[in-house]
Parts: sequence; C-alpha cells; structure tokens
Amino acid sequence: MSAERSAGAPALRDPVLEEATRLERSGDFAGSLGQIAPLAESARASADVLWASELSLRESRLLALIGERELALLRVDWVMVRAQAPEHREVFSQEKAARTVVMSFLLFANAAKDELRMGFQEVLGVLEQADQLLEQLNRREWKAGVCSERAGIYERMGRSQEAVEESRLAIELKVQCPSAPSHALSAMQRSLARRLQHLGQVEEAKQLLLSLRQTEVYSVLEQLGVECELGHLALQLGDLALAEPSAVRALALSEGMGAAQRIAAAGLAVEVFLALQRLPEASTAAKEVRAAATQLGSSAALFAAAQDEFDVAFAQGETARATGLLAEMAAHAQALAVRGNASSQAQVELRRVKLAAKHG
Repeated sequence: MSAERSAGAPALRDPVLEEATRLERSGDFAGSLGQIAPLAESARASADVLWASELSLRESRLLALIGERELALLRVDWVMVRAQAPEHREVFSQEKAARTVVMSFLLFANAAKDELRMGFQEVLGVLEQADQLLEQLNRREWKAGVCSERAGIYERMGRSQEAVEESRLAIELKVQCPSAPSHALSAMQRSLARRLQHLGQVEEAKQLLLSLRQTEVYSVLEQLGVECELGHLALQLGDLALAEPSAVRALALSEGMGAAQRIAAAGLAVEVFLALQRLPEASTAAKEVRAAATQLGSSAALFAAAQDEFDVAFAQGETARATGLLAEMAAHAQALAVRGNASSQAQVELRRVKLAAKHG
C-alpha cells in the first residue's frame, strides 16, 4: 500500500487515505475501514510506532462506529501499551505523539463504556489516568476531551446533573482551545442538549439544537446526531410537526451506516410513528432496530430493541408478546445494572406498570 512511510517522515497526501477520509465523511464507515485496516496492520509490523499508532487509532474509531467495540478496544490497547513503554517515551513526548496518546485514552473510554468487561468506575479511572497524563505533559488546555468522555459516563450512570456540568466544562475548554484532541465542538453541544433534556431544561436544549441544525455540519454522522436529538426533544415537547421530519431525515441519513447509527435513527422513528399512531411504520422501524442490535450484540443495543418491540406490541394490543419482551428487557437491564446503569431498570418498571394496568 502506498500509505506506508519511514519513521519520522511527514504524512503525505495519499490516495488510499484520502479515499478512506471521503468514505468516512459520507457515512460509509465499513468502506473506510476496508481502506485503513490493511495499512494499520502493516504499520504495526514496522518500526514506526507513531505512524502505526495514528493508523491504529483511526482504525479503532471506525471499528467502534460499525459496532466492533471489542476490536476497537484491542487497537487502542496496542497504542496505550507502546505509549507507556520506556523505550518509546522520547517518541511519545513530542506534541504530535502526545496527541496520539491522549486520543488513545479517550477512544478507549468511549469504546469501553459500551462493553461489559469494564464497569463505569473503571472507565472513570482510565479518564483519571488521562488527566494525570495531561498534567505531566503540561497540557491542561487539552482537558476538553476528558471532560466530554467523563460526562458521557456520568450520563450512563444516571448522574444527570454532573453530566450537564461536565458537558458545560468540556465546551468551555474546547472553545478556549479548539485544537484540543477531542470530539468536535458541535458533538459536545449536541450531547449537552440531550443531557439538558434529561434534566427537563428543554427550552435551552431546543434552542441549542435548532442553532446546530442551521450551522454548517461537516459530516453525515453529525447531521444524523442533530436530527436524532432534535426529534427526541420534539417528542418530549409534544411537537410532532417537528419530530416527524427529524425522524424521516434520520432514517435517510442512517442508510448504509453502522449498526449503532441505524439503531439511533430507527429508535427515534419507532417513538415518532407510535406518537402519530402509524403502527405499521413503527413496527417496520422496530424490526430495523432489532436487526441492527443483533449485529451489534451489546446488552445496551439488545435492550433498546426489546424496548422498542415492547412499545409496538403494547400499542397493537399484543399483551402476550409484550410480556415476553418485558422479560427480555429485564434480563438485559440486569446485565447493565452490574455496570452501574440505573436508567434501564427504570424503563423496565415503567413498562411493567403499564402492562399490569392493561391486565387489571
């Protein structure tokens, strides 16, 4: 492959890397991975540990986007081991290399929060290590990414107020240092809108999302994220005239994307079509969630699939099927609770009460 380079050489414009970038920006993560993975594998066998690390992290991000989070973690593990090895200390102390190390911690935390092999407290420990590394590197201005990932963990743990506070801090730091290794500012703002919604601060969340929708967004993935968040917020406000086009746009944008993106779009569509009493379309969307969740295989994804199918079955009056799906939800919620995810159990109890009232 022509993207190989010698140790210390500057990155060159390479048609393979350019094609991988084009495919990623268009939402074809699997296609982009097909370009990057062979380069990363070849680089890991070479002596240029920094180049291999850069490609491995890019490969890790793409693996996570298509739902291969275990493999994504393995790629980040590879980088973290070498970044912390004494023989590579001088290489990774350089600014560009330091960015690679910081991103390895952030990507690890992002992927690990969806894997059962690590509890949320352990992932927070990884982020604490990242904080310590930034102090050692005298790069406190790069803490936006760590704050953003920590906010995501707090959200999963049901610590909503802390998630919002950490999100605001991440955005403040990113504005102060736009070049800090982290998610894009727009992604941080979108996440803040979702967390504000959880706290009931819907007007601030709505204005933030509408502003993002009007801003030039550079990737299909970011456009999808904005539409999904806006659609959920519109549902909370009872504004179906706003929710319905967001769901339709999200479905269109998610075509050809990874399983996680299809779950997000189809999950929104289930809720919107149920609110509009368009049950056949809701059922079709729930089947798409199930297919994508099966591909992804995580407890969180399978919980979402069972939840959506329960809601459709309940709306259709299929109480026997809904009862079976509730049992499936409870099993996945138990697995998630082991890791500190309290919100899934609350959703189970909410639906258990609805089902009991239907029988009563």
